[in-house]
Amino acid sequence: MIICGEQVGLSGSDMLATNVGATVISQDIYFGGPGDVVSGLTITPLGERYFGIPEDDIAAKSTGSLDVIDFGVLPGNSAELGVMMLTNGDRGAGNRGGATQQTEAMLFMVK
Repeated sequence: MIICGEQVGLSGSDMLATNVGATVISQDIYFGGPGDVVSGLTITPLGERYFGIPEDDIAAKSTGSLDVIDFGVLPGNSAELGVMMLTNGDRGAGNRGGATQQTEAMLFMVK
């Protein structure tokens, strides 16, 4: 998720330096189900451990690759489990890629 640091009281000097408490709330607008809440997180701006780089926009019914960079643990951050790739890409008005509820996100977790 990308946000503007100034909107939450941060500046450039906070990048990789300031731990921030966070709560994440999601709403399921496509399938009408309940959302999720994850609280008690601590993050650092630009301090993610894993960063996923997809090969490119991967068309429906095709294959592609995803490279993941591991920057290592940043002290104070909540533990990270891996990378989540959203598969319900925007293909224009009224066309969201055709992902089903079971396949709209893929989790790649480190063992």
